[in-house]
Amino acid sequence: MPRPAPQAVWSALRAPGLVWTQAGEVTVDATGQDDLVVLALLGRLYPENVTLHPVGRSPARTTADGTGPSRLVTLVDPPQTH
Repeated sequence: MPRPAPQAVWSALRAPGLVWTQAGEVTVDATGQDDLVVLALLGRLYPENVTLHPVGRSPARTTADGTGPSRLVTLVDPPQTH
C-alpha cells in the first residue's frame, strides 16, 4: 500500500482551528523546520491521533476504526545533542 504524500507544514498552520482528517492517514513533513515551527504545528494538530516519527524510519501501521479522526504522522528531524 503506497504511503500518502506529505502535506505542507504551513498549510496546517494556516488552517482554522485544530487540524484533523477523516480521509485516511496523512503525513505532515516538518523536517528541516525550526523547533518553534514544529511546536506550533503540534499545537494545531488534533492531539489524539498524532504520531511523531523521526525521518529515516518507517512508522508502524495502525488501523483506525473509522469513527474519529485519522492518524496524522508528523515527520521530524532526529533530536540534536548539545
